[in-house]
Amino acid sequence: MGSTGAAALRTNPENAVVTESQLLKGLVDLGIPGFLLLAFLWFQIAMTSFVTFQRADNANLQIILIGIITSLLIVFIEGLVYQNLEVKQVNAYFWTVVGILAGLYLISGKDNKHFVEDKTSIE
Repeated sequence: MGSTGAAALRTNPENAVVTESQLLKGLVDLGIPGFLLLAFLWFQIAMTSFVTFQRADNANLQIILIGIITSLLIVFIEGLVYQNLEVKQVNAYFWTVVGILAGLYLISGKDNKHFVEDKTSIE
């Protein structure tokens, strides 16, 4: 930790690695296990997006999902050239959108009876 960016330039300037890529910084700071976890996070986001879009049964939900998927794709692509997740506003935006995607994934489940209103029972 602290071998890249401004922290490294302050503490160990002769061995500092300067990169603007979120993925490369993750690889340098977190090593192979951390990089694999970061890759797994993005893989899960991609799979959740794909499955949720397939489950979407109306056009309005599909339009919302296209917006969510596009915005997450932009965050990923920007992360290739800039350390965007270190910016607190982008980080808050990212996790909020991922949380909305996770909620839509749960709601869109065909076998999920938890979110289906039962009009036959009176309680």
